[in-house]
Amino acid sequence: MTRPRVVLVGVQLPENLGAAARAMANFGFGDLWLVAPEARPDAAQAVAMATHGAHVLAAARIVDTLPEALADVAWAWGTAALPRGREASAWHPRALAEHLHATPGGHALVFGPERTGLSAEDCARLHGVIHIPTAPECRALNLAQAVAVACWEVSAAASGGVAGGLPRPMDPDDVPAPVAAFDAMFDTFTQAILTSGWMSGPALREGALLTLRQALQRARLNAGEVGALHGAIRAIAGLRKRTTAGG
Repeated sequence: MTRPRVVLVGVQLPENLGAAARAMANFGFGDLWLVAPEARPDAAQAVAMATHGAHVLAAARIVDTLPEALADVAWAWGTAALPRGREASAWHPRALAEHLHATPGGHALVFGPERTGLSAEDCARLHGVIHIPTAPECRALNLAQAVAVACWEVSAAASGGVAGGLPRPMDPDDVPAPVAAFDAMFDTFTQAILTSGWMSGPALREGALLTLRQALQRARLNAGEVGALHGAIRAIAGLRKRTTAGG
């Protein structure tokens, strides 16, 4: 399996950027994407911290938004702080590493800014959240440390180092549609809902749309299913326009 893409959203400190690139290189990762970074990959502090990972920094792709960084991948997973007691709803890094090796399609590991972590909007675009267990008295991991743990687990699974061996590969038809295709379908769905006048209150509508997006994400629709749903939504929206115009 090709190593997953690593996506850093809004990375702020060049030292963390360099250390994350070094951790990636340590475990054979090379595909680094930066979303609206404050720290630049050519910053002296980043290059100094990267050491033998300088080539990862040099090849980093910079984009403005998370959807751009995920457009061509099928699966996206991110680390995020969780309310105390909610950790059981997230993926353990080792379980996720096994899952990655059982599922075809491109994968991305997403990490948020140092001060705030991933936003709720960012998390809504993910297929799952990763929780790295830590001591209760010191729960927050440094960004580069989180990258290192996640990359190590995936590398260990690739070499057969995860206890219990690797699970059976998933059927190719079960690969979720690329994120860009899902986003295009859901944008059309959102516009159809806005046009219909459903839930006039912006706050209620925003919450309902988030719930619907998460439900569709959990369904893990493949490319054919997303295409069919997208076509159906466009057809329904077009029918409503024609009906309205005809009285």
